[in-house]
Amino acid sequence: MDWIRIAKTNAAPVMVHGQKITWQNLAVQVWVPGKKGGAIYNRPFRVTVEHPDGQTESHLIFNYTRLACGLVMGLGLLSVFSMISRRKA
Repeated sequence: MDWIRIAKTNAAPVMVHGQKITWQNLAVQVWVPGKKGGAIYNRPFRVTVEHPDGQTESHLIFNYTRLACGLVMGLGLLSVFSMISRRKA
């Protein structure tokens, strides 16, 4: 599809205490067909650490705040639907 693109990109590496640290990002771009514009969602999802001895570590980044917001929103929607169903009964 030419209106959506998903890409994994690497940021420029940073040297910290002799270790090379590289962020990996996940970018989702969506264009609205027929319009000039769209949306971009970009977030880091992995960090890679390369030690001076050549050993490489890769760590996933998990966003607990996003999980908590999703749970709160889900509970809110559940309570709204519950109130609507009680009102109709």
